[in-house]
Amino acid sequence: MTKHQFKSILRKILSPAVSTLSAWGVPPVLVTLFGLVLALYGAMVVAEGKLALGAVFLLLSGFCDVLDGDIARRRGVASRFGGFLDSTLDRVGEFAYFGGILYYAVNRPGGASAYVFCVVMVALAASILTSYARARAEGLGYACAVGIMERSERLALLALGLLLGYKALVVILTILAITSVYTVIQRIVHVYRVSRADDRGAETAGGVESPGGKNASDGTAKT
Repeated sequence: MTKHQFKSILRKILSPAVSTLSAWGVPPVLVTLFGLVLALYGAMVVAEGKLALGAVFLLLSGFCDVLDGDIARRRGVASRFGGFLDSTLDRVGEFAYFGGILYYAVNRPGGASAYVFCVVMVALAASILTSYARARAEGLGYACAVGIMERSERLALLALGLLLGYKALVVILTILAITSVYTVIQRIVHVYRVSRADDRGAETAGGVESPGGKNASDGTAKT
């Protein structure tokens, strides 16, 4: 099953909730804020060592992330600001969860090893950079929905690790850190390629080369 197929199935499952909330006139931004509240509370639960319960709140927050966009489209009120706010608050929720995990790891009996500390920090930094790279690329006018570890995959992996317990969580955080770093690299390479192609196209359109190998517009040799 591809990621697109999974999202389609999830949207079908959540369709009754979308229809009900739309009929009630619930603003999409309210669902967005409710998702953030769930994420922040879930992060506190994780910090207290209740990892499985934290996974439940993380998944519920993720469902809200799907619902708000679908409600906005259903009601015809989708906006750029709504997308901006949703994306910004998603980062807040992610940061809170990684913070909760780190707090728990440091304060659990035996504390956290340097390895665990580094893995959590790398996973956090790479997760934020993955989203930043896409936002920055799209700000330049380039589509950048590429890479093996997007937000939905990160949430699913993180929830799985929380459900399986601390030792499994450390393993999954390691996988998350590596794949998120790789995704950042994929996006950098992608933007490099499309921007270079764009630049070459602009150079070609900038002037017509004469038969003698000179640029007809300015008389300088092309290199």
